[in-house]
Amino acid sequence: MGSDATPEWEAGGKRHLLFVTSSLYFGGAQKVVYLLASGLSDEYDVTVAYCYDSGQRHLFHENCRIRKLPDYGKDAPLWEKARCIGKQIKALRELKKELDIDAAVSLGNLSNYINVMSKGTERVICSERSNPKRSWGRWFYWMTHILFVRSDFVVFQSEKIRNLYGKRIREKSCILKNPLLRPEPALEHREKKIVTLGRLTAQKNHSLLIRSFEPFHKRFPEYSLFIFGDGELEGETKRLIGHLNLSDAVFLEKNDPDVLQRIRDAEMFVLSSNFEGLSNALLECMSMGIACISTRCEGSVDVIRERENGLLVDVGDKRALTEAMCALAQDPELRRRLERQAMEDMKAYDKDTVVKDWSRVIRQCL
Repeated sequence: MGSDATPEWEAGGKRHLLFVTSSLYFGGAQKVVYLLASGLSDEYDVTVAYCYDSGQRHLFHENCRIRKLPDYGKDAPLWEKARCIGKQIKALRELKKELDIDAAVSLGNLSNYINVMSKGTERVICSERSNPKRSWGRWFYWMTHILFVRSDFVVFQSEKIRNLYGKRIREKSCILKNPLLRPEPALEHREKKIVTLGRLTAQKNHSLLIRSFEPFHKRFPEYSLFIFGDGELEGETKRLIGHLNLSDAVFLEKNDPDVLQRIRDAEMFVLSSNFEGLSNALLECMSMGIACISTRCEGSVDVIRERENGLLVDVGDKRALTEAMCALAQDPELRRRLERQAMEDMKAYDKDTVVKDWSRVIRQCL
């Protein structure tokens, strides 16, 4: 990817780098944009463009400029969203010309689309953050092929996702880790508490976790489950909790900037997703020293080594997930062994190290 030497262009001033993201909300891709943009702001002249407002925002480094693109509104009809995406493409094209952008980096489906469609003379780097076959369906999966062919470089999070694409795309791609701002370690003395972090959507499959928790709770009634997140399935999730008579043991909480502080007393973290790119919540909990269980979704299988630094279960397997939680509840030594190894493994995801890797990719493209 090149060397870590000072770029030759520094004598003539910083290059202009643009990040394109859907929002500045506390989501996984948005957190990556926040850490990369802030981490690269000393080396590059950085601007972050986002598409819509959604909840609380990350506070970027003071060197980063923030620009808002036209917003179609969360509940707008489909035709209005399509028309507004056209406005976003036009606005982004004009922004790139105004700031004389040298490279534009986008993370996520919508961001990649408007970044490629507004391409001018700048270098365009797309990052795939999920499984395109699962997240948007087969039509959008083929659309990403077109986008990635037109881009200058593609960053993937796992080999499994990169292998969905042909040689032409793979040859101009690489796999980069998510930057991790290492949180405070978990507390020495834990509560009988299981946690998960993630929006209440079908992808995250919280219903699997709740249904798996029911038989677990019968064996270990002292444990509680805390689900941090909100989303369109909030009502359905509450009804499921009530239907299973778990209202005194399963709690829905808001995901906020202090959520990692609020889970430091947890014994376990569970990721029950049907598919992922690479879960930031999983990485953060592993780095904190919380024993982690995950379905065998993309990203997780690249990070977790079975019974070495975590536990893996098949996607949708209720019985296996129940048994995995039972294994950690009844074997404190296994739990501690997984926690120690996970904390050691997560050192490779250190923010400064990953920011340097991204910088090398950007230099290569420039």
